[in-house]
Amino acid sequence: MNRVKNEKILKVQKKNTMLLVVGIVLIILSFVLFGLGTSMDEKDGENVQSLNDIIESSTTDRYEKKTYIDINYISPSVAAYDNSSEAYYIVSDGVHIYLANVNKKEAEKLANKSLDIVKERLKGVTKKIESDLRDITIDTYNEYIRYDDEEKLTTLNFRYMFGDVLIDTTESFSGAASGLMLLGIVVLTVGLILMIVGAINKARTASSIKKLSDYDLMKIENEIDSSESTFFLKGKICMTPSYLVVLNGTFMAYDYNNVVWVYPHEFYYNGVKTTGSIKVGTVDGKIYDIANSSSVNKYANAEQNEIINRLVMKNPNIRVGFTSANMDYFKQLKKDYKNRVNM
Repeated sequence: MNRVKNEKILKVQKKNTMLLVVGIVLIILSFVLFGLGTSMDEKDGENVQSLNDIIESSTTDRYEKKTYIDINYISPSVAAYDNSSEAYYIVSDGVHIYLANVNKKEAEKLANKSLDIVKERLKGVTKKIESDLRDITIDTYNEYIRYDDEEKLTTLNFRYMFGDVLIDTTESFSGAASGLMLLGIVVLTVGLILMIVGAINKARTASSIKKLSDYDLMKIENEIDSSESTFFLKGKICMTPSYLVVLNGTFMAYDYNNVVWVYPHEFYYNGVKTTGSIKVGTVDGKIYDIANSSSVNKYANAEQNEIINRLVMKNPNIRVGFTSANMDYFKQLKKDYKNRVNM
């Protein structure tokens, strides 16, 4: 049975439940996308053409297609990106030569095999040969592979020799299937984040409510709706006559008499302030992050300052500011609290 009756606290609970549900739905949807991608990939694999057949075909739809080559030769690497585990190689099936993107370790294994005796099948997806790779291949071919009496490779006869597509063995899914798989990964990631955030906030809110007696919970609920209460940061913080109430994703209520330390906390990126919040230390030696705001305008800063000022008005004994003296004070308070608990 839900003990909560206040609409604003119920709204926090409902939001967390919604995050959890939406996260689960997205996770289920991601598996549907994975299934569709796998099914499409299997369908694309039923009529796989060799790379030579694709190159010689008249179709313009020749990219991102599943393909294969049975090779009897692989050259040293023609080109590679810095810090990449892949490289481009010239390969041959004994009749034609092609470009292939292969994992470096896999290429090394292939080079050590007797390919001239037993051919090895490369499987992958067709990719367009870009102009920079074409130019590098031309230079490499002319310098290291071309026979002395053979015509030099140029941009004019390159397509006759290599075609306009290469085989990328580092990819196993066709274009459409790969798109569905990528979308599935994105949806799964978002779903997991929403589910985890919703579950954590839901658990924290439930734990906070569980610690309150029926009397304290009813008092907090009544004070939230009281005309004497003030809301800050678009309703995320409520300062009632007796409590500092956080309604930002989770529900937490701090008795002013239990707050002993408060200070603003700011996060900077490349010297620019990006987020701000308020840290409050309580009598049990714990520090909580409240009043989080991604806004860095003067209004958000003014509201955070107003919250700190009102806290001090409610409890003049609260220490303010992130200073060495306050840090030492809180460290000793935390130590004393643990000693009392362990007695």
